[in-house]
Amino acid sequence: MRRKLSNTRKADPEQRFIGCGDLHAAKNKPRYRIDPYWETWQGKMRWVINYANEVGARLLIAGDIFDTSRVSPDVTNIVLEIFLEAYDVPYVVAGQHDLKYHTDLDKCPLYTLALAGAVKIIDRFEEFTGAGFGQPIPEEANKFLITHTTITEGDPPFFLPDAIAAKKFMRQHQQYDIIISGDYHVPFSVKLGKQLLINTGTLIRNKKDMHGYHPYIWDITTGGGNPTKVERIEVPHERFSNVFDLEGIEYDKDHGIVIDTKRLKELIDSGVENNDLTSIVRTIFKTMVADGVHINKTLVNEVLEQCT
Repeated sequence: MRRKLSNTRKADPEQRFIGCGDLHAAKNKPRYRIDPYWETWQGKMRWVINYANEVGARLLIAGDIFDTSRVSPDVTNIVLEIFLEAYDVPYVVAGQHDLKYHTDLDKCPLYTLALAGAVKIIDRFEEFTGAGFGQPIPEEANKFLITHTTITEGDPPFFLPDAIAAKKFMRQHQQYDIIISGDYHVPFSVKLGKQLLINTGTLIRNKKDMHGYHPYIWDITTGGGNPTKVERIEVPHERFSNVFDLEGIEYDKDHGIVIDTKRLKELIDSGVENNDLTSIVRTIFKTMVADGVHINKTLVNEVLEQCT
């Protein structure tokens, strides 16, 4: 599909953007989902693109367009087609789910999207600065930073040792006026003086513990001599009971494997998404073994299965 040309922007410097991230495009249906999951994802993404087109906004995507770098070619092609519908080329940074071995950009479907002109992977622009997964935050001053960094609203929980609190991150990077972050799947915004940080949250519910979760995009208007305006827009979605197998979830809750430790219970019950759940659970397992608790690895694998 040929991309439609954008209208020439007015001399007025006011501009509009849509912040989002952690889209996690995937064809495979997560456990407990009972709807046509891949079609549901496509519908949500098309809604986001249509909204951006209608209001004349450019998408700023804070990483993890794909759920894995090993998606099939048909998934890449459909995502490519959807993103080509955007009037303005979306600006993106890479998340670890986008990257093969978490490092190789040129070996992943995100790079295919960039080569086709469906997205622009940002590093340093006059107006935007990008820092994808594992990349240091550039020191130069800029208005926008889009980053795939684990940032929490308050103090990070114990199971996110590499996370950083929003205000601490903002103080460390005062050269940026607006920060759009991805990776931590809880949507929130924080103001600190003239700075604004938006953590986008994830677009799709793919875990059984997301009962109260609502997906959002962030409508941002800047310039024109006015303060930055931000509106959180809820993405249309079905009721949890319409897309998740509640009986299956309840059965597994009653009959599944449970380890009675405070830390693991906090991890599973919190509803917090994390991109390295396996590593977290295994770290807790090793700590428990070191404390003299005897649990075999088969049981740990069953616990991981219950968490997905």
